[in-house]
Order: sequence, then structure tokens, then C-alpha cells
Amino acid sequence: MLGRFARNKSQLFRRGQTISLLVLTIASLSAVSIRTPAETSPQAGATPTGTEIQGLDALATLIVEKLNNSSVKIVAVNHFAGQKLFESHNLSLELSKAFALALTKSAANIQVYENARLVKALQDKNWMAIDIEDPDAFRAIAYASGVQAIVNGIFKISGDSVELSLMVIKVSGEKIATFKTKIAVPHVVQTLQDSPVRDPQTGVYLAGVGGVTSPSCQFCPYPQFPPEAEREKITYANVKLRVTVRTDGRVADLCLIKSGGYSLDENSAELIQRWRLLPAHLPDGTPISSRLTIEVIFKRSASP
Repeated sequence: MLGRFARNKSQLFRRGQTISLLVLTIASLSAVSIRTPAETSPQAGATPTGTEIQGLDALATLIVEKLNNSSVKIVAVNHFAGQKLFESHNLSLELSKAFALALTKSAANIQVYENARLVKALQDKNWMAIDIEDPDAFRAIAYASGVQAIVNGIFKISGDSVELSLMVIKVSGEKIATFKTKIAVPHVVQTLQDSPVRDPQTGVYLAGVGGVTSPSCQFCPYPQFPPEAEREKITYANVKLRVTVRTDGRVADLCLIKSGGYSLDENSAELIQRWRLLPAHLPDGTPISSRLTIEVIFKRSASP
């Protein structure tokens, strides 16, 4: 689910790649995990007109064949993710853009949606452009934009080559195909250093990217099941929120990515708005506002 939410469904919410999961479990309550992007692009929404990378054209042709067999007419390429945490997001950008370009060349009867189109769809819903970096937000906005399938990629740098694994899935979650290949590391990436990623309109940075640190909990109370969930005897649920952590440690600009139902969304939003966090910092130590995904996990412990 992708959308804005509210205290009375109008004010609570106004406006994903995992570094680590900080799981806090207590008694019959649940867990809270803070997630931040590990692989993101320096310029959210950049069109896929990047460098051509040898070896991707043949792979694109194979994927187009699978897409045709599945009657897919509209596809989007997600940002490829590094197998290791903080693996080059410049390489992530170049690989995903280059593959989108190769797919466009090979797919005469398939439309490849550029990220710029999806970013605009996000902004039309009052989200931030950099929210396209969250895989759940990407999938949800792609679905809302009419995309029928998504290409996800995971890469691993091995010497002078890149091991690339691709999975093609329908937005419903049905897997179409998986492929693996090995290509040379693009020369343009070898000379680039990762840098902080900033939203073009708000100036908010992506946490955990380009030397930007991630916020950390200073005062983060545990979640509790709301009465509606208690009545329905819900034992497990999770809610995902895209948020900004400001320099004062307060959470703002909440966007609902995944709903838990049973009043858990409102409960989670009210909870994290009471949190106090230590803000993210630039490499030089300057405190900044940062964007990340928070997942609130509700899990009831088994009775003794």
C-alpha cells in the first residue's frame, strides 16, 4: 500500500535497502526495526540514458522474450542493489540505467518506464523524489502507474568484473524469470566516488549513503497492539513508513508504504512521532535531516 494517511485520515501522514535491523522485543509486545537505503542513486529520477555496458544487450533480449511470453507490455527497472552493504551506489545507478537502456532497445513492443516518470507520480502524491529508492515504494508507485512487471537486480563486485543476478517479477509478486551473468566493471564507475544523495526539492539526504550516517534511537518506546488488533486477536503484523528524521531528532513527513490494518498504521505513526533520535551526519560531522524507512513489527510472544 502506498499513500498518505491522517489522524482522521488527513493529517497524520504527509508525505527502503537495508543497513541493519535493530530488533527490540519485549513480553507480549513487538519489535521495531529501523531500515535505511544501502544502495541508491545519486540523482533520483534520472532517465535511463546511461553508458552502454557490454553484455547487457544479450541479457535484455532474453528478458524481453520472457516478458512477451507473459504478455507483459509495460515494465520498469528498479535500482540494482549491491550484495554487500554500501557497495557502490554509483555502480548501482550505472547498471540499472544501462540495463533500462538495453531493454528499451530490445523491446520494440514493450514500454520501459523511466524512473523520471515514476518520480513524478510520487511527487504528484506529495512524496519526495528520493522515496523512489525504497523498493516497496518503487513497487507500489510502479503498480499505481500501470507497470505490469519489474526487473530487480543484485550485483557483486569480484575483481574487475561484476556478477549480476536479475529477477523479473510481476507487480503481483509472481516470478517470471531469473538470470545471472558476469560483466566488466564499467570504466566510468571505477573513477567515481560515492557522494551523499539529496532530494532536489526538500534538500533532505538519504540516510546511509555516500558517507551520510544513519539516525540512531535515543528514546524509542516499544509499540503496543491497539484495541482493534487485540479484539481481532492479531498475533503478527508489520507497518512500513517512509519518514524524515530532522536535525532535532524528531520524525516528520510520514508516508505509509505498507499497511498493517486494524488501526496499526495510526498506532505506529503516533508511536514514532514520540521517538527522539540522534540525527544523521554528513562525512564532515554536520547534522542533517535524512530520509529512511522505518518498519514497525507487531509480534505477540507465545504464552508460557
